[in-house]
Amino acid sequence: MNVAISARWEKFVEELVRSGRYASPAEVMELGLSLIEAREAQQEALRETIAASLAEGGTLTDEQVGERLRDYLESRRDQTGRCAG
Repeated sequence: MNVAISARWEKFVEELVRSGRYASPAEVMELGLSLIEAREAQQEALRETIAASLAEGGTLTDEQVGERLRDYLESRRDQTGRCAG
């Protein structure tokens, strides 16, 4: 897959590779995508937790919402082998 990015991002990626922090532009892009994937998983967990709370009449406490989010993210970590959050 070839992806076109703006000159701003191309310069940024080149600087990261040149600094030695990353071996290639592909490595930079893969890390960026994994961060987006983690954010999407967190947002989905939040949506599911809110939906579950509403379905139960909105009776979950803040602690219960946090617990459900942690459980969901932990289950994602188990499935992917990577940190989802």
